[in-house]
Amino acid sequence: MSAPADTTRPTLALIDGYSLAYRAFFALPEDLRTTTGQVTNAAFGFTSMVIKLLDEHDPQGLAAVFDRGRPAERTELMPEYKANRSESPDDFKSQLPLIDEVLAAMSIPRVDLEGQEADDLIASYAEQAKDAGWDVLVVTGDRDLFQLVDDHVKVLYTRRGISDTVVMDHDAVVDRYGIPPLSYPSLAALRGDPSDNIPGVPGVGDKTAAKLLTEWGDLEGIYANLDKLRGKKVPAMLAEHRDSVFVSEQVTTVTRTLELPQPITDFDRADIDADRVRRLFATLEFRSLWDRLQDNVLGTQAEEQAGVFDAEPRRVSGSELAEWITKVPTGQPIAVVPFGRGLLPDVSPVAVALAAAGADPVAAAAEDLDADHRAALGEVVSGASGHQLWVHDGKALHHFARALQLPAVAEPAIDTELWAYILQPSVRTYDLQALALEYLNKRLSTTAEEPSGDDEPAQLGLLDLEEDGQADAEWHERALRAQAVYELSEVLDAEVTGRGQAELIREIEVPLIAGLADLERVGITVDGAVLEELGADLDAKVTASRQQALAAVEQDEHDLADFADLKFLDSPKQLQALLFDALGLSKTKKIKTGWSTDATELTKILDEHPVLPAILSYREFSKLKGTYIEPLQRLVGDGRRRIHAEFNQTVAVTGRLSSQNPNLQNIPIRTELGRQIRRAFVPGEGFDTLLVADYSQIELRVMAHLSQDAGLLAAFGSGEDIHAQTASMVFDVPIADVDNTQRSKIKGMTYGLAYGLSAYGLAQQLQIGRDEAKELMDAYFERFPGVRDYLYGGVEEARRTGYTETLTGRRRYLPDLMSDNRQRRQMAERMALNAPIQGTAADIMKIAMIDVRAEMQRRELRSQLLLQVHDELVCETIPEEQDELQELLVTTMSGVIDLDVELEVDTAAGPSWAEAEKH
Repeated sequence: MSAPADTTRPTLALIDGYSLAYRAFFALPEDLRTTTGQVTNAAFGFTSMVIKLLDEHDPQGLAAVFDRGRPAERTELMPEYKANRSESPDDFKSQLPLIDEVLAAMSIPRVDLEGQEADDLIASYAEQAKDAGWDVLVVTGDRDLFQLVDDHVKVLYTRRGISDTVVMDHDAVVDRYGIPPLSYPSLAALRGDPSDNIPGVPGVGDKTAAKLLTEWGDLEGIYANLDKLRGKKVPAMLAEHRDSVFVSEQVTTVTRTLELPQPITDFDRADIDADRVRRLFATLEFRSLWDRLQDNVLGTQAEEQAGVFDAEPRRVSGSELAEWITKVPTGQPIAVVPFGRGLLPDVSPVAVALAAAGADPVAAAAEDLDADHRAALGEVVSGASGHQLWVHDGKALHHFARALQLPAVAEPAIDTELWAYILQPSVRTYDLQALALEYLNKRLSTTAEEPSGDDEPAQLGLLDLEEDGQADAEWHERALRAQAVYELSEVLDAEVTGRGQAELIREIEVPLIAGLADLERVGITVDGAVLEELGADLDAKVTASRQQALAAVEQDEHDLADFADLKFLDSPKQLQALLFDALGLSKTKKIKTGWSTDATELTKILDEHPVLPAILSYREFSKLKGTYIEPLQRLVGDGRRRIHAEFNQTVAVTGRLSSQNPNLQNIPIRTELGRQIRRAFVPGEGFDTLLVADYSQIELRVMAHLSQDAGLLAAFGSGEDIHAQTASMVFDVPIADVDNTQRSKIKGMTYGLAYGLSAYGLAQQLQIGRDEAKELMDAYFERFPGVRDYLYGGVEEARRTGYTETLTGRRRYLPDLMSDNRQRRQMAERMALNAPIQGTAADIMKIAMIDVRAEMQRRELRSQLLLQVHDELVCETIPEEQDELQELLVTTMSGVIDLDVELEVDTAAGPSWAEAEKH
């Protein structure tokens, strides 16, 4: 048994470099390569494992040990030792210098010794390290190194691929092989090892070898007692192969006494050169690995190593700010960063910071700006001064300018938040501090407090500082933020242009900024009386479901007195105890904490006990009240008032917009309760109708265009109900004979494919057997082979390039397409199926918003655009404009892009959002 770990001893990690690199080469696809053609699968996998080691084990010492030939003694004893190994592939050898670069950048010593294998070097270092007071963690995919395991040495073993690892200590080796670690060479000699060309004894495997060694101690003991072994075959084979067994044991036993090429003191953990790693990973296109290294390993180290801005930031008066502006040559860019506080639409301006080439950045208090100073600033933000406008979070500048009574804000030439989002759509935040660190390796001072997610000013994404008594350092940071925007703009724009995404961002994302700012400013009116009515109804339903649950417990034949307090309704742990222990219901999916109690799993056993429907009803009604009704009531109160949701342009990786404070995108679409909630959304004062324009089946139309499947294009072109038409084609029946079940299945199938559903997922969604779902999918693909070829061809293309792309050039990066973890890889494949379709649909909606707003302004309509939710736009109208606006919406939205399938737009009007919906 292992001795208790001595937590006072530092850990030295010794990486078996060639073993891990070679394993990564064969675990990851060979088409993992940079855009220049350099294969990187071995380097990527090796680096991924090193980051995993640093993150999960945090060793105090570290070295990567490599083979450099084979000891002559081994090849003399066994000329065939490793002779079966073919020469390393050229694609693998080309990556060894890349791995050396990674090690150097990460400050990890690389060690080898002429004529020696890594195993012997690792063993010798391990012995020396133990004597010096270290614990040792050997990182390898080679089982031979299990022989090193003892009280102070463990092996981090890669079982499969690069992500499935296990720590092998003394007990783990005994549990797995039935022998202590020191006996492993004897076991390998008896069993054989094809990877090293160790022949072994025919008929002897792990279990037989372990049994022999346990009974007789070692090879000498086994051979001294051959006549006592049971049976005839095994003793005969042992006798026949005696010489090779003893030679194999010698060859497999590592040497622990090599003269080492450098001392272990060289292996003390050194700081990673964050800037060097960032540049190298950018070259190798290891974006996901850089994110992991930053998030999980570097922590504050990257910031500590970062440089500072070469500028002298200063606070200036209003007149000095105006004078500073006049000195910037016309046509030169000016970075503008606003600071404000307050909730929409009541924003209070606090300060503004500016930066430009050849000038130190400045910041001025809003209260110091008189009419002339505001005019000078207004000319910059409106574009009248002839300067390019560079910003970070353009919507915030719109709200700031309105509050300061500046002219309308011009379209920025660069918005660093949007530019960073297009480059890295999966990043959680695009904070200036993080972007400056990543792209510039420069540090903003942190004297000013960042707004937290719970602070009101965070809705605007503006730095909220007190107006009075500011320390110079805080004003300097304000000015430095403008400098950061200026320098980031140059770097990010070069990268966006280099990737060919400038058109996407300048024609879709930038023109959308002003429209989103308008939506946030205008808001939508909500009727508090309707919310109160809905809340009371949900309260009654929650109470009723609690009573139903209590009755089910009290009437059960089991003794369930411990559950009469109904705490299990809000406690998954207590619910597990009730359902699976007390009641003995069928087990659901196994999870870390026991058996799953989520709604999907409980639905599968719904008929087993009357408490289950009560539980699901309670959850549904409680969630609806807490998620939708109560947040809206807090914003609205009893009367009617406008709420001002924030629309996020840089959150969804697919390009879709999202909303928060409140989240209007999450209101259920197809449920009756969702319809009831929509009753509370009504026209504001001075307007009498809500008008909704909704894209019909936009994602299916996009899929038809992208796939160019002749059958699907024809189905859309027929003018018939698309789901009935495709069902007719799949089931080979006249369209008049298509029944509701067939139509429903094909509708679910078509949408399921657009969202990357597998046969298993489709079976669950349609509540049919997996075999039936597979047959349905096969029949669909047989009728629409272009869809099949497009979907799966898209996955392979994404695996080659590392990303998917929409019609407009929006990319979604999917590094897990290269994962050796099957679940993660399959999830990434589903995302790859869906991303071009959903992303193209999202871009179409964004273009529609831009064009609709522009046309409404051109016609000088007083009606207002209020919301964008999913595939629909919501407007409020005045009576004399309703028909004109309806025609405008249909014409504009259907004509924003030229597809091989016509875009159709449905409209409906009514006194509330619910009554304007089509169901």
